[in-house]
Amino acid sequence: MGSSRKVLYEALGAYIDDLSNALYIGTARGRIAMSNGNGEYEITPSNGSMPLIDIFYKRGALEFVAFWANNGENKACRLKVALSKTSLEYHSKQIILRIEPHGTLKGVTEITLMGNKEFANTLRRAIHEEKHRKTKEKCGILTSSLL
Repeated sequence: MGSSRKVLYEALGAYIDDLSNALYIGTARGRIAMSNGNGEYEITPSNGSMPLIDIFYKRGALEFVAFWANNGENKACRLKVALSKTSLEYHSKQIILRIEPHGTLKGVTEITLMGNKEFANTLRRAIHEEKHRKTKEKCGILTSSLL
């Protein structure tokens, strides 16, 4: 099985698991990118239409799952992060989440979502209320068809 197909099946499996075992927070158009000392790397495409990103909460962690098509081929991304490593800013219909490196994440991950102030407040409450909860979930996981 090719690497891109493996990522797609892993993301799909995580998505199905989250639907039955996690709290669905919402869906928004957006992009996920990572930056380290060597530059910025796209985790989801940002040219053209940004993919829909589904957001779930489970035991002190947020999970982001996105699917999109590129030249007739299905692609996916999955990012699971500890709330204790996550911060949020809201600027004029853009929600910006920054995740500090942890787990296999070797750089700062930035998620930009298109959303209103109410959706930003929902995410902010989840982060604030659960930030100090110790998670037993494996966090700092990133898989993407673009990597």
